[in-house]
Parts: sequence; C-alpha cells; structure tokens
Amino acid sequence: MLTEKDKIEQFKRDLRSYTYHQKKAMEIDEKLEELAVKLLGVSSPSAKEIVLENSGNPYGDNKVQLMMEEEELEKEINHHLNEIIKVDTILSKAKESDRNMLIDVYVKHLRHVNVADKYGYTRIAMYKRIDKILRKLL
Repeated sequence: MLTEKDKIEQFKRDLRSYTYHQKKAMEIDEKLEELAVKLLGVSSPSAKEIVLENSGNPYGDNKVQLMMEEEELEKEINHHLNEIIKVDTILSKAKESDRNMLIDVYVKHLRHVNVADKYGYTRIAMYKRIDKILRKLL
C-alpha cells in the first residue's frame, strides 16, 4: 500500500515526465501515419512478370506485419496519452496559481528560486506549499 508521501513523490515524477509523454505520443502518431500510408498506399502494377525463386514472394505484401506493428504502436500511444490525462485530471482540481506553480517547477523545469520569487515564497516555503497542495489533490 502506498503511503501519502509515496503518492506525492510519484505524482512529482509523473509531472516531471509529462513532456516526455507528450513527445513520445507525437513520435508514435507520426509512425502511425507512416504505417497508414504503407497499409493504404497506392501502388501501380508491375510491368514485368514476377519470378518466384526459392524464397518467398519478394513483391508480396507484409500487411499482417504492418497491422501488428500498428496495433503495438496504438497500445503504446494509449499508454502515453493515459499518463497525460491522469496528470491533467489531477492538476485541473488545483487553483490556477497553484497549478501554474506546479507546472513551472516540475513540467517546465524552471529554477526553483525564480519560481519561489515569482509566487512570493521562499524556496523552502514553496516546497512546503507544493506538498500541501499535492496532499490536498491526492
């Protein structure tokens, strides 16, 4: 069973990896678009006769393999999108100023001293405030 402190630390890690999940989702989306072109792409018929040798048909489709790859990529993108949604859902419960402070510290990775000055806290008071906010949210 996770303690309250463990949940807070886990959420901080989730916030830190927020941009990672966004980047991975965009990369996978591009790969899915490429696969869609490969799967549905138009090709003209070959003018020369196909000669089959000892190996398989070199001009044959590998649509099954592409479909399996597409399924794996969809699972992976869903994982990343679920992580983003989970963080967004929890952050949406916070007040705007608290949400912005959490985003500045953990998502944008701004200097903690500058963020504390921006919101009118000392650095230590800011950490205490963040823990209080997260305790309330989680």
